[in-house]
Formats: sequence, structure tokens, C-alpha cells
Amino acid sequence: MSNRIFKVLVIEDENEVFEHVEGQFRDRCERVEIEHASSRDEAINILKDESSFFDYITLDLKIPVSRTSPVKEPNHGLAVLGEIVRHSPGTPVLILTGTSTVEMIQGFLQQSRQADVWGTGREMGNLGHLTKSKLIELGGIIEQVYTDFSSLINIELSTDGLELPVQDDRLLRIFVNKHHGCLGNVSKIGGGLSNARVYALTIKNDAGVVVHNAVCKCGPRNDIQEDVSNYRSFINRLLPEATPRLLGSQDFGAGSTSGVLYGLAEKFNDSFFSIAYKNELNDSIKQSIRNMLRKWHDNHTQERKEIRQIRQYLLNDETAERLIREFDIKYANEFEKESVHYKESCIHGDFHGENILIDNKNNAATLIDYGDVKVGPMLLDPITLECSFLFHPSSTKTLNWSDVDPENRWTDIESYCAECPVLDSVKFCREWMHQLKIGNREVAACLYSYSLRQLKYPNTNKKIALSLIKAAFKVFEDS
Repeated sequence: MSNRIFKVLVIEDENEVFEHVEGQFRDRCERVEIEHASSRDEAINILKDESSFFDYITLDLKIPVSRTSPVKEPNHGLAVLGEIVRHSPGTPVLILTGTSTVEMIQGFLQQSRQADVWGTGREMGNLGHLTKSKLIELGGIIEQVYTDFSSLINIELSTDGLELPVQDDRLLRIFVNKHHGCLGNVSKIGGGLSNARVYALTIKNDAGVVVHNAVCKCGPRNDIQEDVSNYRSFINRLLPEATPRLLGSQDFGAGSTSGVLYGLAEKFNDSFFSIAYKNELNDSIKQSIRNMLRKWHDNHTQERKEIRQIRQYLLNDETAERLIREFDIKYANEFEKESVHYKESCIHGDFHGENILIDNKNNAATLIDYGDVKVGPMLLDPITLECSFLFHPSSTKTLNWSDVDPENRWTDIESYCAECPVLDSVKFCREWMHQLKIGNREVAACLYSYSLRQLKYPNTNKKIALSLIKAAFKVFEDS
């Protein structure tokens, strides 16, 4: 129920004015929760609290530094405004000023963006302004803002018990609202190691007709903007049937969180992991997965670089040096100085089994999550897919592959997979890798780079990662 409450922060030091502002919100908003800050420091502390979330903020520009300070300065309010832009850039702000301080906020107001904040089709500035001499107009502003927001309350989300962060709840409702839906069926997919969350979203209208089967990604604004940029720069080069189409992105209405929505032609109910566990990976699905990246692969180049440079696609020098020291990886520094001949193309960069969605009914695969798409070593994607069975949280909770021994068995796929419960899926990844490679030194460089990166995550199996690194050394030495 708390996700359906209009959450407001009022920053005002004068009790009489605060009571008036609070009264205007309570008179016009059926469900509202108001937090009060009366000084610069109090407001900034609230904004920096990661658990804080606000749908709307009113800011008195002329406030004291603290509750006990007698000095009120407009610069204190400007400092708070800067923190709002930094910590909650998607939240609309109404700045309250005296007539003498209007000029001080012109720079901010010029940067205000017109945006459809809550998916109603009506645009408003994310930064607004009202002089206190016109405070009588505040009620009308609040009434319009709450009318827009309350349209989200009328959207029903069916989550089957899934608890949504309030920011994601807002974004999902906004996307349903934008596409003229009244119901959104939501389930979580993905579940990788990044800060983003990915959801399957089915949008239905008043007649119960499906408007969109979609994938919604929610996360920090920079991550979502990079996802959208990568889609436009790289994903558009792939076959249309291989990827969803971009339906839109949303930077406002969810505080520091942004979202992007991709539409699917069909409903993809499975991931590569889930069909692997059910032993439903057939030849048609395998071909569909290979075809997803074919246009990238067809346009590859051949390069020669040091292994250090290949590792840099996944892990920067500072982190790599720290991990090599921490885990005492002998021969790593010498190994990284070796040069290898390899194929370079556009790569997904995070090609684990939850980022490949499967429509089992039509034997079709599609690709999601584009935050790491770049030009890089072609083999990184199939190696990532194979090894994600050993490291990805969605796999390690399910997979029982207790006798895995990469150091001694990795090159012999039959021995390596002797007790593997997803044998056919692992062999598919390995065969695909062999089809794409130039030689085994390329394989060694990519396997080493992927495995070294796994050591930086807190909950990955370090023993298996180190064993894979030794297997990479062996592959290189045997070439």
C-alpha cells in the first residue's frame, strides 16, 4: 500500500508557511505522506539517505544552515537544490522564493526539462518556481500535480508476491500508463550482478487485450542512458527478430532511478538457463541463439594484441593488479604480456543465461540488457555463456555440478561434463566457441580475462575461478 502514497518533502523553516503548504497538500491529496526539513543540513541529510524517496519536493530558497542557526541565506537553498539534482534528479521540484531572490535560480530554471513525469501525456517542467507573494496559487499547482500522479494509483500491478522497490513500482506504472494500459503483469527476470533490475511486463488495456509484451530495465540514470545509447548504436545492427524494439525510456517520476522499455513480438517465458535445466534446448533454439549475433560476427576484423589489452575489455588495470596480488596468481603478469591473434566484433559483454530470453513455443531467442555492449573479442560472449552456469546467481542456486574440475578437465569436454546436469547446453556453448575461434591462444586469453573478473565479485566461487585461470594457462602452453 505504501507504494501508492504520494510522498512529498517540504523544505521550509517558517512554521506558519510550512503549515500552509502542508494544509494545501492534505486538502487536495487523498493519499499523501509529508516529510519536513527546516534547514539546509537537515534537508541534505534526508536526500543523502538511500532509503528516502519523494514524488515531489517544495523548496524554500532562503533557509538557515541548521535549526539553531539564526542566519537565513538563499545560498543555503541553492545548496539543497544542487543535492536534489545530484541525488534525486527525476523528482519534480517547486522552488519558493521571495521577489528579491528570483534571479539566483535562473541558471537552474533554464536547465529545467519539460517531461511527461507520470505517463499522463501532459508535460510539466521538472523545476518550477513560485514567489511567496503568489502562494495563493499553490493549491492549483498541487491539484494538477496530484491529478497526474493519482492516475498511477488506478494502474493495477500484478506481481504474484514480488516486492518491488518504490522506484521500480513507479516506473512500471508510468510505462503502463503511457501505453494506455490499466493492468501490468510483472515478473522479475535477469538477476545479474549489476545495480539494474529487469522485469517482464505484460501491459493490458481496459478490454483485457495485451497492448505489449515487454522487458523493463530499471536502474541508475547513467546506466539506463548507456543501455539506450548502446541499443541505438549496436543492437539496431542485429536482425529485427533477434532483439526487442525500443518503446521508450523514462528519466522522471522515480527519483534517482530511470527506466527503459523494450517491446517483444511474442511472450518469452523462459531464459537460456531455465530451458537448460529442463533439457529443452533443441537445434532450432541453438540456431536462433547463434543467429542473434550473426550480423555482428559477419562484420568482424582480425587483430593482434597483448592479453593484457584483451583483459582490459572486462577489467581495468588497477583491479586486475589487486586481484593478481590478493589471490597470488603466479605467471599472470608474464601471461598478460603474451600477444594473441583474435577476432574482434561488436559483443554483448554480459552474455549470461538470464540475458537470453526464449520463446519455447516458437523456438525463438531474443537478447536483453545492453549496458555492456561494445566492440571487443568475439569469443568473450560464448565463453561468458558457458561459464555463467558456474558463476551467475540464477544458476548457482539451482545447478549441482559438484565434481567440476576446470584445471584438469576443461579442454576435454566429455570428461569436464561427465557429471554435468546441463551437458547439452554447455557443449553447445563450447562448440559455438570453437566455430568462431581463430586458435586456442585466443580461447586462453578470453577464458583468463573472464575468470579473473569473477574474483572481484563477493559471492562467486573463487576456487572454480582460479581453476579456470589455470586451465587458460594450460590451453595457451599447449598451443
